Amino acid sequence: MYGCLRYDMHRMLISNPQVASIPVRVVVSKIQKDASRRLHLSLGVQMTDLRLIPDFVHSEMRNWARWCWIGAYPHPLPPTSCGSAEGDYRSIGENATDDARPIPPNETNALIVDRIWRGLSFSERLVVRIEYPARHEYDWSYGRVGVCRRIKMPLRDYEAKLFAGLSRVWDEFDRLYRN
Repeated sequence: MYGCLRYDMHRMLISNPQVASIPVRVVVSKIQKDASRRLHLSLGVQMTDLRLIPDFVHSEMRNWARWCWIGAYPHPLPPTSCGSAEGDYRSIGENATDDARPIPPNETNALIVDRIWRGLSFSERLVVRIEYPARHEYDWSYGRVGVCRRIKMPLRDYEAKLFAGLSRVWDEFDRLYRN
C-alpha cells in the first residue's frame, strides 16, 4: 500500500503542477479516499471500514469534543481552598507540579465540525455524539458492541452511520484545504 501511495502521489505531482501548493496531508487524504472507494466498488462492499479514515479527521473530531466541553458549568465550581481559619491555604498534592494543562481547542475547526454535525440525520448525530463528546456517558467496557446493545442499534448500522459522519468531515476539510 505504501509503495502504491507513493507512486500515486508522484504521478499526481507530475501530471498537475498546481498540486504542489496543496498541503501534503490533503494530497495523501485524497489518494487514500480514491483508492479506498475504488477498492470497495470493485469488491461490492459498503464503505464502512473506519480504518480508512485518516488520523487528522479523528483529531478534528477530538478537537470538536474538547470544544463542546468548554464553557460555563451548569453547577457551581467546587471550592479550591479549605474553609479553615487560614482561608487561602491550598493543599499541595504530591503531583502538584505534574498537572498538565488541557490542550485548548481550535475554535475555527470545531465550528466547522459542529456545522457538519448539525446537518447530519438524527441517528448519525447520535452515533457521532456517542463516539466523541459524550463518550463518558456510555459503558465502553464492551466496546462498540456494548454501546450498540445499549442504544439498540446493530453494530453494522452504527459503524455505517459513524463512517458517514466522519466522511462528511473528511470531505469538508479536503475541500477547505484544497482551495
